[in-house]
Amino acid sequence: MSALSVVLHLDLDSFYAQVERERLRLPSDAAVVVVQWRMALAVSYPARKYGIKRGANVDDIRHLAGDKVTVVHVETIGGESRPDAPGTAHGTEVVNTQKISLARYRTASNKVFASMTAAIANYHAKFQRASIDEAYIDVTREVDRRMRASPDGNRAWPKETVVVGDRLDLGSQVDARLAYGADIAAEVRARVLKDCGFTVSAGVCVNKLLSKFASAQNKPNKQTIVPVSAITALMQDVPLRKLRGLGGKLGKEVEALGVATAGEAAALSMETLEKALGGRKMAAFVYNSVRGKDDSEVIERDKTKSLLAAKSFASQHSLAPVEKHWLPILAEELAERLLEDLELYNRDAKNLVISFRLKAADDVSGMITASRSTPMPAAAVEARASAILSSAVKVLRRAVQEEQFTFPITFIGLTATNFVDRAHVNESIERHLQASGQEANNMHATSGLGKKLMLDGKEAHKRRLQEKADRDLALRLHREESLCGIAKERRRKLGQKSGGAGSSKKARKGEKSPASTMDKFLVRKKDKHRSGSA
Repeated sequence: MSALSVVLHLDLDSFYAQVERERLRLPSDAAVVVVQWRMALAVSYPARKYGIKRGANVDDIRHLAGDKVTVVHVETIGGESRPDAPGTAHGTEVVNTQKISLARYRTASNKVFASMTAAIANYHAKFQRASIDEAYIDVTREVDRRMRASPDGNRAWPKETVVVGDRLDLGSQVDARLAYGADIAAEVRARVLKDCGFTVSAGVCVNKLLSKFASAQNKPNKQTIVPVSAITALMQDVPLRKLRGLGGKLGKEVEALGVATAGEAAALSMETLEKALGGRKMAAFVYNSVRGKDDSEVIERDKTKSLLAAKSFASQHSLAPVEKHWLPILAEELAERLLEDLELYNRDAKNLVISFRLKAADDVSGMITASRSTPMPAAAVEARASAILSSAVKVLRRAVQEEQFTFPITFIGLTATNFVDRAHVNESIERHLQASGQEANNMHATSGLGKKLMLDGKEAHKRRLQEKADRDLALRLHREESLCGIAKERRRKLGQKSGGAGSSKKARKGEKSPASTMDKFLVRKKDKHRSGSA
């Protein structure tokens, strides 16, 4: 990113709590705490006035605020779950029979990001979905356009905007560009509030790293500009482990030099970092990060790369309880997420990854988390969960038969990955058929019995390909009808057109109901193959 770049980081305020507040139709200043297994997962800003913090126990929450807060448990699936019951706080007694579902938060997230992208639809901007409740927008080109249209830099920035250092030099091109960026951030935040009822905080700066730190400075429902002159002050007290890439082993290696914050690490020379970290590349990364320098681009992405359904559970010493209870729940959840993703993005996953945590057979390595990949089973919408379950069971059984694993098993996860647009799948089938047809046409030079045998073989191969294409097309039609309810609506409308009571008489006389698109398609294909074989 250049010094003239303008990057926004948008972060929803206590997102899960806002979703529950909207779902339960509570006032905007309601104190809401979302819990998971009796621990606070999200605390709304009004609830924080009572001293409630993330991770607080339900008993502590009640002690601090009594009935002044609404406590809502995250939706659970499996067992005797009650997904919409407000005021509940499940305990350890259901941890081993139910699992958490974030479905309602994903649905709300999709709506929020649709609102954000709609807000910038006519802008020259790049949008990157960073997580379920945050996004980056590179508005550099849109700022260029606005500055050309209105070059006057002597202007005020939007309300609810805080400037780090309390000073923005609008005579400076860099600072003036940030002020224009603040305008855009305010527009996006207002659109989300209007469309979804959620407040958003934003950071405005020259790169992703700084804009992310800025958005957290003045929550909730405010936006923060970080002028270049204030970058050092902003980074001074940031814990090293808060920096991207420094939360693990690398961060510990830097902390071993006697520093704990970015400001302290900034006092280290490049030579010291090189010697401690064993190379210039890693040293340069740390040297730049603690100074707020970040060259990573905003990558246009509004779709997740994978979908996961997973559960950690108490040690199981056979696959039977996993296959009977957890795998069906996970398969159903993943199938629902695939359907939701298909409706949103018109794409399918090519691969299914089964992850598991088993004990190492060598009695030395302890528990091992491993994974196996298999093609995503193709199935009609209503049979997708069963197909995923069947594939997962086969893969898991093969895995436990390998000599490197033994029981207990404590985790299972199903991941859909390697997504492709459905249009690409259709094109691949068509190209395959065209290639087969061309190959058959090239047989004209062959003569005699050899020609007949080769043509017969090619025709049989072509027929098999066509039959496969027919099945695929029938499957796609069936999926579309299941997704959209087209078949049901069509039958209802056709019944109305045929004339109310008269149509009922016909039905009683045994006349068949109107066929679905897929039924008609299959009938045509059967007739065609019969006539061909005759």
